[in-house]
Order: sequence, then structure tokens, then C-alpha cells
Amino acid sequence: MSTSADPSFIPHQLHRLCARCDGIFQSSAILKDVFQEIEVEEHHFHDNIDSLWQSAASGCHFCSLMKTNLPLPGQPGNTYEHLREEGSPLTLEIEHVEQTTSSDALFNVACRYTRGWSSIHIDDGKRHPRLHPALAQAQTCSPDHALLARNWVETCLTQHTCGHRKNGHFLPTRLFEINGSEEDLNVRLYIPSATDVELGLRYCTLSHCWGDTEVLCLTTATLQDFQQAVSVTTMPATYADAMRIAKSIGVRFLWIDSLCILQDSPDDWAQEASTMASVYENSYCNIAAAIGENSAGGCYATRDPLTFAPCRILATDTRQLYARQYWLDGSLEELEGNCDSGLFSRAWILQELLLPPRVLYFEPKSVYFECQRLRADERNVEGEERPSPAFDLASYDGTQALLTRQVFQWATQNSTTDPRFPYGLHSVWLEIVSRYCELNLSVPGDKLVALAGVAERIIAARKGEQYLSGLWRSTFLSDLPWYVDYLPLLPPMSEFRAPTWSWASVQAPHVRAWNWITLRSAEVSFMASLVDVVIVAHPNDVNKTGKIYGSRLEIKGRLRRMPLTCSTDTHDMFTHNIYYDTDAFRDSQWERAQNARRVEGSFMGRLLRAEYTDEGPEVYYLPIRRIRETDHGHLHWDKTPLCGCGIMGLLVMKVEKGFQRVGLFSMSAREWRHGFRDTSKFDSLIYPYFDECKEETIVFLDGVCRSQTGGSAVATAPTLPS
Repeated sequence: MSTSADPSFIPHQLHRLCARCDGIFQSSAILKDVFQEIEVEEHHFHDNIDSLWQSAASGCHFCSLMKTNLPLPGQPGNTYEHLREEGSPLTLEIEHVEQTTSSDALFNVACRYTRGWSSIHIDDGKRHPRLHPALAQAQTCSPDHALLARNWVETCLTQHTCGHRKNGHFLPTRLFEINGSEEDLNVRLYIPSATDVELGLRYCTLSHCWGDTEVLCLTTATLQDFQQAVSVTTMPATYADAMRIAKSIGVRFLWIDSLCILQDSPDDWAQEASTMASVYENSYCNIAAAIGENSAGGCYATRDPLTFAPCRILATDTRQLYARQYWLDGSLEELEGNCDSGLFSRAWILQELLLPPRVLYFEPKSVYFECQRLRADERNVEGEERPSPAFDLASYDGTQALLTRQVFQWATQNSTTDPRFPYGLHSVWLEIVSRYCELNLSVPGDKLVALAGVAERIIAARKGEQYLSGLWRSTFLSDLPWYVDYLPLLPPMSEFRAPTWSWASVQAPHVRAWNWITLRSAEVSFMASLVDVVIVAHPNDVNKTGKIYGSRLEIKGRLRRMPLTCSTDTHDMFTHNIYYDTDAFRDSQWERAQNARRVEGSFMGRLLRAEYTDEGPEVYYLPIRRIRETDHGHLHWDKTPLCGCGIMGLLVMKVEKGFQRVGLFSMSAREWRHGFRDTSKFDSLIYPYFDECKEETIVFLDGVCRSQTGGSAVATAPTLPS
């Protein structure tokens, strides 16, 4: 069987110790509990770092584990090279650790050297007593791994509630059918029929990196060719390995985005993108290829088990002790930090990992499994139960959500019925957006398309909800005040992909939602109202969650011209924040108005004595909401709570037709900073500053709507270009 793993690698035996390590552990009083009062032991470990490297190369399991935590040759800082030059000895410290419910560690073992230290923990193996045979395998394509993966999936299907398909009547438009023996697999493009739907055909999905190389794709020209049987040996390694994995867990069909969507057909792309949520959430299991940067990387890996498998360091009549790497939970952050693949930096990966009921991760050192109930890997085949999703939301007071598959699934199923968390799904969405914006897109125009599956899932959960280019109608005014966090700002997009009022319009890795509406202690009132929104999308995109071509937004509110110059006075109780969306105003007089992004001082003085100029663009404040917060965490001397208040809104620029967003502003007063008991000064000065402006209809035109329509009334959507 040809796989992407290296068949020439021969691993050493697990649990074998060099004479030095065996002597340390056999003589340790702490490990044998001979003297309970001893808290720390110190042992000479190796004469120098080269000695440790040689011992690991000779097959000492413990030295191999410790080596993985020490500086490696070629790493930044050249710590390894410095240690070699110094020739300093390495010391091993063994100490008792305090027992906790979240850890089974009994001892901590630290290897100390002149420039730092590295440690692992020791436990008695009672929490994870069974070491699976897959741990000893040098290749993750081994029969032991195939059996382990199949057991994980089948256990989830039979014993967990996350094993059922969301829609028993859905199948993807196209699948690849896997036939033949293990030694001679062949595949062909398969069009599911109504009978397949009735029989509940099972299929897997694949998450992989496209990379910069040319990818094998389905096109109108290759459609007929793929309907004929082809050997998997002609497929890229990642595709071929994924087909073997699917077959090994008892599944004959596989969905791959590049091979099941016509890549040269915009109509087919729009149609298939609109069903992406159904494709992944009805998958039997998603296979995540976290190896390599493109389709040639494969799913399988060759690894040295000595560098991650638990090592038995002591065995007596009464106990066995194992040295382990610090327990890792299989989270997205852990996986991303422990493999070199670009898979977890892809924007597409977020929905591919949130939507499926189960995921098998194939990464360079191990195979992981995750479902809505638990996470597991070769070191802990039984898995760790996830904490309650309700706990995740409650611990953040309902204002944030720990982004996990369990939380997402729970929120989409319960957010409208659980009175404890009225903002559950909304909070999860804001966290998704924040995480999503940190990820990379090879095609910038796919910003909304790559998240369409998650949006479709929320639409299905919230009947009647309307998706508006990354925002939601029910919380539209609350979600408008997003902002770009951290400098430097990036240039505006050269091509239209989203309205300027949507976070999807900016090139920024750090986009945050200023979601004060979810603060339970805050009183929020809106200073603007939504009149209507028209989104222009492909006719096949019914819910308009994918690529959009234009938009028209009408908001009724008050505009106040933003001053270009500011006078300076003594400080007062007000704070003014400005966050620009792009660097469009860089190297201009507008830099002075930004004032290092955060402006504190005589804010009222600058506003009431503002100077204006006809030079440059016209930028206005458009206040969206007022916030009054009672801060029970800070009290007056008489135990009465302090208060704060503020206004938040958009910075909008007048353009040839209507307006466009250019940033966010906030004006606030926190009385506890200066000891005031109330915020009447802010109320009497700032609110009238906007209230005296005439209420008007503000129109935002973007994309094809800017070029094809005019006027102030909402018309029918413009005709989509062919």
C-alpha cells in the first residue's frame, strides 16, 4: 500500500531507559515515597546537551521526551548553539505537585540549564491506564491507527447524541465513490440518487490546504473523465490518503471541495456554497489533513513515538509511574501550535471544524478525534469530556463565548429557548467573527463565502432571521459598531467584496465587536433606526450568505460634522476614541484628528470650538446608540454603585452617491475616574450636541448599487451582471 508516510523509518522500543535515567529513577526517594517530607530532589542529568542528544538518538525514551522540550538547532536565539559552546551540565529536579481535579500529575520533572528550564509531569497512569498499540507505531497509516479511528467514530455514533445527521434527506450534489481492495483502490465521481437519500448513504468530508501549487480540480472539461474509475495512485497524496481513511472507517463516499464543485462555473459555485452547511453537518466524519502546505502533503505521517508517547520510568509491586508531556486537550489552538501545516490558518477551516458532528485530525505527531462530547488522541483513547457549554457561556456572563464545536452546536439548538442566555448565539457569532478575521484567505473575495456554512446553520436555527453581509437583522444596530483593533491599518480593498459597514470589507486580522448591548448592567437605547437593507447576491444564493455584488443600506439618524482641528485645554471627565477602518487617511491632515487613536482631554472644548475646513473629505459622526452602565464592581464610600455613560457610532464619509463608513467613534464618561456621583454633565452637553441635529435618512451604496442606482429611496435590487 502506497501512502504519504515514510516506510523506511524504524522506531526504538517504548519505555527503554538509558543507564543514567534508570539510575536516577531507581534511586529517587520522592518517586518511591520513602521520605514524604522531601519536596524537591536534584540529580545530575547529563554532562552537556550533546550527551542528552546522543542518549535520545540511542533510544532512551525519557531523554527523547525531554529533548523535545529543549532548544533545537536552528531555532531563533541560537540557545542550542550557546549551550553547546558553554558545555554546561543539565540538572534534573523532581518535586511533588499539588493534586488538582484537572490534572493527574503526581510529580514534576524539570531539566534545568544555564539559559532556562523545561519540564514534564509524572503520573501513576490510573487516569489513562490503557496505552493503545497505535502509540508504538512509527506511521499513522498503521492498522492500529485505522482500528482506533474506526472505534472512535463508531463509539460516538452509538453512544453519543452528536452522531445523528441534521437532515436525513440531504446529500451533496456530487461525491467520490471508493471501490476496490486496499491494495488497488479506485474512485469515480458519483451523482447521488433519490434511492441513496432513502438508504441514508454515508459520506466523509475532507479539510485540506490548497496551497500555492496547482490543485487537481473538477471543471466542465474534466467532468466526464472523473465519472470513469481512476486509481487513487493517480491522485494527490492528501486526496488518496483521505480516501483510504474513509474506507478504513467503513465509508465508501468522500466529498472534496476541489473535486465536487465545478471550479470554472460561477453558477455551480454559488449553488454549492449555499449548501456548504448541510454538506459538513451531515457528514459522517470530517477528515482534517493537518500535514503539509498543499495537496501533496498527504494525511499520514512518520513520527518517532519516543518523542510524545508516555514513558514508564518506574515499576514496583505497588505502582507504575509514567512520564508524559503536559496534557494537551486537542483544541484548535493546540493543534495549530503543534503542527507546521497551514490548515489551521485557513479561513475556510473554521466552518469545516464547527459544523461536522465528528472530526479526525491527522497531524505530524498524532491522530486526534473530536466530537461534540469529547476529545481524544492516542495518549488518551477514552477521551476527555468537554465541560458544559452552558458553563462556558455563564462564566463569561453571557457576553462572550469560548469557541468550541460543543458551544456552537449547543447555541444553535438552545439559544432561543434558554432564558439564562438570551445572547448565547449572538455572543458565539461575535466570537466566530473575531476568530475568523485572524485567518487567511488565498482569494480575498471569498471573505463571506468561506463563512457561509456557519451563517446558513444559524439561519436554520433562527427561523425568520436575515443575514446581512456578515451582520444579522435582529441585532443589526448592535453589530454595526465593530472596530479594527491594533495597528498598523491596512489599505482599503481594491475590489468590492462587502459593504463598508460590514466587517468583511476590511483587510484586518484583528476585528472586534463592541457589543455593549449584552452587558446585563447596561441600559442601551438607540439613536438611529434601520430603514431597510438590499443585498445583491447570485440568484442561486437564496439566503445571500455567499458572494455579494452590491448593497444599499438606509439608516435614519443624525449627522454631525467631525472637526478636522482640535484645540487643547485642561483635562475633563470625557474620553473620545476614534478607530479608523483602513489607512485611507494616512499622511494627511486627518492624522491630527486621529490623535494616536485615543484622545483624552478637554473633549467638549474641542467639539464646541471646533474648526472646519473645506479641504479634504467630509466626515461625520453618526451616533448609533447610547449606553448607561451601572458599575457594581466600583462603589462610592456610601456603598452606592458608580455609573458611566457613553455614545457609540460610525464615522461616515460623504461620497458622490450617499455615504460610506470609514471608522468608529465613541464618547464616554466614567464618573469613577473623577469621583462624580452622576453623569448629568455628559447628559447635558453631549446628548444635545447630537440631538439638535436634524434627523435624516442616510444612504450607503456599495458595489453595483453605487454604479446603477441613485436617489434616496430604496428601490428594487439592481440587475446582477452576467
